[in-house]
Amino acid sequence: MTDCVEFREKNYFIRGTRVSLDSIVYGHLNGDSAQVIHDQFPAVSPEQIKSGIEYYRANQATIDVYLRRKREEFEAA
Repeated sequence: MTDCVEFREKNYFIRGTRVSLDSIVYGHLNGDSAQVIHDQFPAVSPEQIKSGIEYYRANQATIDVYLRRKREEFEAA
């Protein structure tokens, strides 16, 4: 299920929440389990987290460019 992610306000979010895909992806890349990520972001179910990770894997090149751009914008601010 990859329709759990939406692009709005120039950012990717888990659909229906204010939790960014960035938060899920960074947790995943740090080796956190879906349950650990859920503990940090309880508004997102473990199933939504798994779907967000699937979305990232299916669109990794695009999301990696997005994350790099966001990091550069943050560092420039």
